Amino acid sequence: MKIRILKQTMLGATVVKVGDVVEAPLPDAQFLIGIAKAEQYVETSSIREESIAEPEALSCPPVKPSSKRRKNNVAKPGL
Repeated sequence: MKIRILKQTMLGATVVKVGDVVEAPLPDAQFLIGIAKAEQYVETSSIREESIAEPEALSCPPVKPSSKRRKNNVAKPGL
C-alpha cells in the first residue's frame, strides 16, 4: 500500500521523512495510518484533472447572514 508520511518515523529498517511517498506492507501501513504518522496515498490521473470544469457563475449574490441583536437594556418587571 502506498502511504504519504506525515511525521518522521521508522519503516522497516529505514528512516522515512515527512512528505515521502513509500510503498509499505499492509500491516505496517495500517499501523502508521492508525497512529496518525501517515495517510493513504491515492495517485491522481491527468484525465481527472482535465475533466474538472470551472463552476458556473451564480446569477445572484449570496445572502449575508444577519447577526442577531440582543436586547440587554430591557426593563425587568418587579425591580
